[in-house]
Amino acid sequence: MKPRTGDMFGDRLFLSMKKLNVTQRELSEQTGINKDQISFFVNNRRLPSFENLRKLCICLKCPQYLLGLAEDDKEMYFLQEKAEQKKEIKDERHD
Repeated sequence: MKPRTGDMFGDRLFLSMKKLNVTQRELSEQTGINKDQISFFVNNRRLPSFENLRKLCICLKCPQYLLGLAEDDKEMYFLQEKAEQKKEIKDERHD
């Protein structure tokens, strides 16, 4: 299997799922999208319809990354993840 670079939609979907530790089956259950379709998306065999793309973006909480809207998507995605981790640590300290 080739490395996931984030250059194709399926790679972005895979990396987003990995970040949230979500399986294809769980994503299917949460979005109502057939598991086989999700497999096709992850393996870059098909692209989702607009409605399915919307469901994936909402479920995975990463529309800009999945859609490739940022100039440097990978860096933005991981910087956002780090910022969220810092916020969680800060919130834990205040509890």
